[in-house]
Amino acid sequence: MALRLVLATVLFALALPSPMTAAQCVGDCRGDGEVTIDELLVLVNIALDNTPVSECESGDSNGDGTVTVNEIIAAVNKALSGCAPDVSGSWQQDQAAIASSSCAAAVTAIVQENIAAGDFNCTYQLVQSGEHVTITATCVGETDVTEGTVDATGRLTVTTSEQETMDDCPITLTQTTTGIVTTSPTVGTHNMEFRFLPVCGFADCAIAVQARWTKLASSLEVQGFSSR
Repeated sequence: MALRLVLATVLFALALPSPMTAAQCVGDCRGDGEVTIDELLVLVNIALDNTPVSECESGDSNGDGTVTVNEIIAAVNKALSGCAPDVSGSWQQDQAAIASSSCAAAVTAIVQENIAAGDFNCTYQLVQSGEHVTITATCVGETDVTEGTVDATGRLTVTTSEQETMDDCPITLTQTTTGIVTTSPTVGTHNMEFRFLPVCGFADCAIAVQARWTKLASSLEVQGFSSR
C-alpha cells in the first residue's frame, strides 16, 4: 500500500464521526486505555510492511497478521473518542440493600426506610459520548439528569452532591455511584457520605447501598442477585 494512500486514509478518518462499535480498543498498542498519534504511526508502518505486527497486535483486530485500512480507521476513531466501550441504553435498578454503614442507627434506619419505600427502584437512560455519559434517572416518579464517566473497563462513575435540611438539621450528602455496565445483570453501588453540622448531633458517616442493575431488552433474561 502506498504511503500517500495510507496517510490520506488517516486524514479522511479524522474528519468522520466517531462510531463506538468496536469490541476492543483497536490500536491501543501499549494497553493503557488510549490510542495516541505515535501508535497510529506504528499502524501505518505495519500496513506498509515496515514494522512487524507484533509491535501492535491490538491493531490487527481480525487476527489476519496485518493491519488494513479499516483497522487504521477504527484506531483513529478510538483516538478521537477514547477506548471506553459503548454503554448507552436503558437499565433497571432494583433489589437494593445496605451493604455497610458507619452511621448512627437513626440515620441508617432512614436509608433503610427509603429502600423499603422503593426509592431505589429506578430506571436509568444512559447516553454516551466518548468517555462522558449523560444519565437520566427516574425514581418514584421523579426524574433527574446527571453526568458521569465510563472508563475502558466499562466502569460507570457518577458523583453528585446535594444539601437539605431535615428537622432543623442541615445535611450535605455526596453520593458516588459505580458499576460495571458491560454485562447484565450487574451490581451498582451507591456510596453515600453524610456531613452533619454540630447542631444535628450526628457524626459524619457513610453508607453503601448495593443494587441489581439489569439492562432492559426484550430478549434479556433477569438472573438472581444477592447483595454482599
